[in-house]
Amino acid sequence: MTPDQFFFARPMHGFAAHRMPIAGLYLCGSTLLNVPIFVAAADHGCTDEQTTDAGYDGQRHVDFPDTCANGVASCGGTSLQSRGTVITSETVWNDNDEWATGGGVSTYFQNPTWQSGLVAEVSAPLLLRGVPDIAGNADPDTGVNMRANGNDSVSGGTSAVAPQWAALTAVVSQASRKRLAHSSTPIQKPRPMTSLSAITRCLE
Repeated sequence: MTPDQFFFARPMHGFAAHRMPIAGLYLCGSTLLNVPIFVAAADHGCTDEQTTDAGYDGQRHVDFPDTCANGVASCGGTSLQSRGTVITSETVWNDNDEWATGGGVSTYFQNPTWQSGLVAEVSAPLLLRGVPDIAGNADPDTGVNMRANGNDSVSGGTSAVAPQWAALTAVVSQASRKRLAHSSTPIQKPRPMTSLSAITRCLE
């Protein structure tokens, strides 16, 4: 297995030679370490490609390893608007310029137990792994405030969302004095939480 297959293995033409990795690789690591793994869902919509990419086919693609059925939490993106400290709206991130949260349905991995009973498009039952599982503010226009070389800017992308969820999980683990394993993370067992919201509406 080559480094690009082990760490990235994303089915993006021109970026990596995609090969299906060892089944259960990330589940094994997650189980042994007793920690959840958070993975970005990508930033170019359901195709996960741009029209300028070599070999662009316009078809839907989802990334590995966020499509792993167990042991991995796929992190998508939202666009968040606020007034002061009050959130006024939060929608699916889609800039309509080929920059948007990734997501879709795997063609390989079965859906995990926490996705049982969900539906996909046109009310069809979700039989294979659907992603993302969770999301956060990934819109570069509303995303993460950054300072680099003394200059302030705003950045985004689902690669900014995944480490934020990992950090949040670490804080919750510390506060509860219990390490949250992949099978017990709150994101995989949804429950009413005032700090979380369901994101079901796209940007107009």
